[in-house]
Amino acid sequence: MWVAEMDFGIAPAVREALQWALDETLTGYPTKGLAEEVGAAAREFWSDTFKWEVAPEAVGVASDVLSVFKAAMSLLPEGAPVVVPTPAYMPFLFMPAWQGHPAVEVKSLLGEDGHYRLDLAGIAEAFQGGAGLLVLCNPWNPVGKCVGRDEFAGIETILERNPEVLVFSDEIHSPLVLEGEFHPFAEYSPLTKQRTVSATAASKGWNIPGLHCAQWVVPDPELREKLATPLKIFASGATPWGMYATVAAYRDSREWIQEVKAQIVANRETVREWLEKEPKDTPSRLTVHLPEATYLSWWETDGEILGPSPAKTLQEAGLIVNDGADLGRGFEHAFRLNLATTPEALAASLKIIETQFASERARD
Repeated sequence: MWVAEMDFGIAPAVREALQWALDETLTGYPTKGLAEEVGAAAREFWSDTFKWEVAPEAVGVASDVLSVFKAAMSLLPEGAPVVVPTPAYMPFLFMPAWQGHPAVEVKSLLGEDGHYRLDLAGIAEAFQGGAGLLVLCNPWNPVGKCVGRDEFAGIETILERNPEVLVFSDEIHSPLVLEGEFHPFAEYSPLTKQRTVSATAASKGWNIPGLHCAQWVVPDPELREKLATPLKIFASGATPWGMYATVAAYRDSREWIQEVKAQIVANRETVREWLEKEPKDTPSRLTVHLPEATYLSWWETDGEILGPSPAKTLQEAGLIVNDGADLGRGFEHAFRLNLATTPEALAASLKIIETQFASERARD
């Protein structure tokens, strides 16, 4: 239940596109026209879904979102830190060091509503130390929320005070908004448009990550010019099959993803109902952040109910989840669990967690 892919197969239109490519023996290099078709399909989807209008020249293809992240980091001064709000998608914490940039973790805050919010003061302080890039994950993996426009305003203020700072916005889970609204960060204001490198893909929403076709969005011409060579160096390698699948996903598989989201919502409610049936002391010992976007859920314990390392405890019992320690300092008692699965698999997972809870209570 750890890896960020789904147990729902692929959309019929995506399967048909791949079968056609196989029948036509299209296993060579992709053409420029095919890459442009991906950009056009993506822009149509963003316009229809988010009312986000993107110019054709502002979009390109990449092998994956993380390759765009590498390209963005290549623009930083030597040794400039990268600011990463936590809990965070794991590679954002270890990849900066590969290019000589320390990752500065800024632990996010829990609001009165129980939802995580960016620690804007902590982020601002981090940039006083010479950091050059902010990583924004929106929708936010692993806590499953769309970052709000009020938080965008706070980031914009930080950009105003730090004229050399860029934002890398990972928006790969944006097709999987279950409730509420998603807003692209670059669309927020003229300043965010000028200073943002966005990356997304059909890979999470339509379950095609292994086909390698992401999209970068850089609206500002000057920033796009600076990134032209880094994108070729770091982000080339999108496959033709990934491109065919992406076009089919964005254009012909929108009903399918609605069915997928309905199943994720049903699974989310199953967890909510399970939590309500748990003993009354559970809320004080366990907090579960159920997603409003993405299919990932974030579980935080008191450090006792599942032991000091819940992920290790659960793995020994037969359930593999992401260890919170890998998603940021201070989250050693947390874990990430994927909800994009069958009701049967989810029920089996909850049974393992429940059994471990019962064992701990018996020891108490």
